[in-house]
Amino acid sequence: MSSNDPRRTELERDLYAALLDLYHVDDPREAVRGALALAARTLGAEHGYMEIYRDATRSEAETIDTGLTDEERERAQKRVSRGIIAEAIAEGRTVHTSSALADTRFRERKSVQLKRVGAVVCAPIGDAPVLGSIYLEGRSSGGFADDDLALFERVVFHIAPVVRRLAHPSSDDDATDALRVRLSVESIVGRSAALARVFEQLELVAKTDIAVLLTGASGTGKSLVARAIHGNSLRRLGPFVHVNCANLPTELLENELFGAVRGGHSTATEDRKGKVAAASGGTLFLDEVAELSLDAQAKLLTLLQEKIYFPVGADQQREADARVVTATNADLAERVRERRFREDLYYRINVLPIRMPSLAERVEDIPALASHLAYQRASEAGLEPIPIAPAALFWLQNQEWSGNIRELENVVIGARLRANGDGAMQIETQHFAPAEDGRRDDELSYHEATRAFQRRLVAQALDAEDGVVARAADRLQITRSHMYNLIRLHGLGRHNDS
Repeated sequence: MSSNDPRRTELERDLYAALLDLYHVDDPREAVRGALALAARTLGAEHGYMEIYRDATRSEAETIDTGLTDEERERAQKRVSRGIIAEAIAEGRTVHTSSALADTRFRERKSVQLKRVGAVVCAPIGDAPVLGSIYLEGRSSGGFADDDLALFERVVFHIAPVVRRLAHPSSDDDATDALRVRLSVESIVGRSAALARVFEQLELVAKTDIAVLLTGASGTGKSLVARAIHGNSLRRLGPFVHVNCANLPTELLENELFGAVRGGHSTATEDRKGKVAAASGGTLFLDEVAELSLDAQAKLLTLLQEKIYFPVGADQQREADARVVTATNADLAERVRERRFREDLYYRINVLPIRMPSLAERVEDIPALASHLAYQRASEAGLEPIPIAPAALFWLQNQEWSGNIRELENVVIGARLRANGDGAMQIETQHFAPAEDGRRDDELSYHEATRAFQRRLVAQALDAEDGVVARAADRLQITRSHMYNLIRLHGLGRHNDS
């Protein structure tokens, strides 16, 4: 069936409608089956076949086919070439051949020879790990054309998030639910297993006065967990004092932490209480502890070991009654080796470390986080909260958040403002990935210019390869999954669907 055939146009319209419905149906398995059948009919394939893998070994697979009878299903499954599916998974990209029997890549395979396999298009679903595979076989009119491949890859792209739900149904459960009953952690949004592990460690340390070191990349929510440790401790009625060590010059840090007596330094015209004293009976949270000078580290060690400190200029020690929680995104062990961080202090604060997972480790939390941030920030800005569209939530889940929750927060704020400017009733994908605003390159910042260049490069590659993502990825010498990420990042979906 030609791509210009009116019947093909009608089938494509039905297929796109089915793909859009995938995000909203109660029974995703039947919806996927229907979309697969429509894809096979639209592309003129004799049959369609899909596998969904339960684990990385792919030893346990659920199969979905194009609604065949039991007898037809048995014949179809026997015809499926395991070698071609394995090739697509190994390469991480779409594999296409107009005749597997004549193709030097596959013709020596016994499964191809025995089953006389003709035209085939096959692609993995998802990556690292692969969630499944889609296989279409057989065509009376020869191989699949370029526009067929482009349509096939769009089907794979839209089906992937739904297959993730089918492959890991337990991911819809709240792994933190039982822990939330026992802990006060309302300010920490998420339901992932990675977050549940943080809660388990939080529960372990909260009721003690033991030193806790929070580690993890910037923007992962270490300060929220520090507050939760305090809020679930026996000191919860006392103060929580947050000090960012990176924001204070070395010469002021000691004064800030320990205070000063009158005349202790040139500007001390009266006694000044430091953060240690302010945190008495509560918790002192030292963020970015790796930025402390060696001299300040020595004083902190004394505070931790002996529970005493000296205000600047004081000749008498003061007793400290504050629990100390520290945090860093630096590799403290490496800094110890470089003699930039005291080894004895490292062991003192590292009694029970809690590593905060990156957003990439808790992808299932992104929709709830984004929705929470959209509501919270809209309220703070005096805007009426509006929901994030389901398609936009899927888009957010497929981005790379190197800045973690902090980066997601900034993107959500920008999207909410754009939606407000459009008078939209919900935040759409285009509000997160707006088109370029027409400014000249010399008017853009470095980041904006880099983004504009990247967008043009991806769009040009897609144009040159008639929208076939696999070939465009080859042209740019990047993986197919990275290409899809770039397409979503720059809002090139409509270009890809042309």
